[in-house]
Amino acid sequence: MEFWRNQLSEYGSCAVDRIYGIEDANSYFERAIHLYKNYYSLHGWEAVRPNNSAPIPSDEIRAGLGELFPKKIEVVCRGQMRDFDVLLEIHLCFNLRWKPIDCVTRASCNTRKVWFLEH
Repeated sequence: MEFWRNQLSEYGSCAVDRIYGIEDANSYFERAIHLYKNYYSLHGWEAVRPNNSAPIPSDEIRAGLGELFPKKIEVVCRGQMRDFDVLLEIHLCFNLRWKPIDCVTRASCNTRKVWFLEH
């Protein structure tokens, strides 16, 4: 339960009452599951798989997902390992009506290749 409380606090608290169709925590998580099923479960993510033995070009991540998600994604990194940034998250962005939009990039991945580590 603590995990879900943290997820709502970090990612969903601004959504409740402000975004179309989100009235409470339950509707927030229902929408998250819907988006997961529509985007993450699509074929094509196999082009972007964790690799603990070698860093992968960040452009391959963007290209691999470009056919699945019609807008610009955000590749977020935190920390480094052996001279390359470590991938933390991949963001897919949506407007207040749940339509895909370009993510505003913060350029947190500064190396040409990134570690996409298996947890």
